[in-house]
Amino acid sequence: MAYLSAANHARLLSQPEMIRDLYAEVRPTFTANLGPLFADQCEDHLRLAFCSVVAFDLKPYGNCTVHDLPGLLAAPALDCDNYVSLTWHLFKLMRPTSPTKIAALGWDGGVIGNHAQMQAQTVGSPNILVDPTIGLVVYGCSMDFLVGDFVYPPDCFASFFSFNTRSNIVSFEASVRDAIANTKYRFSDLLYFITDHAKLMSPTERACWLTPRA
Repeated sequence: MAYLSAANHARLLSQPEMIRDLYAEVRPTFTANLGPLFADQCEDHLRLAFCSVVAFDLKPYGNCTVHDLPGLLAAPALDCDNYVSLTWHLFKLMRPTSPTKIAALGWDGGVIGNHAQMQAQTVGSPNILVDPTIGLVVYGCSMDFLVGDFVYPPDCFASFFSFNTRSNIVSFEASVRDAIANTKYRFSDLLYFITDHAKLMSPTERACWLTPRA
């Protein structure tokens, strides 16, 4: 079982620019799946959320070292930073220019270990966090809230994890959800905060990131 049909998977793998048409087709169902709390999210946040769910849906979890779009689409599996990179590629196909500020958040250590997520911020819209590794979208969430004292109620979470069988990361998915819901992240676990997709695709030495875990 998958969120999108096999036919739509095939369309995206051969013609990723079809993401625009696919979003238009499934937007009513997708926004309903997100839940009523997400109704005040701006359109670009919804687009990014959709791209993250598509990335999650397209590929199983596993080792991967590529970041270019053809390589990601051809890869047999993706891991966390590759899911983030694919999400970013798909979003840029939908919105080559956007006022939304997107950042990749890299973590290392703490309660979830090495992991990557994305946040989006747009003036006039609540923040949003997406985790394409586990098909999770979180309302009103950003790095500041992750490391703060805010406790997230259940309706802030839109999970698409059950649409796929990912037996190798079931416990990890639960750990990430718990860490977000109960603000178990710590700033000292931050590995990178990257706002330029090109820098995510061609990472520099860890020391250049100037973060606690670099």
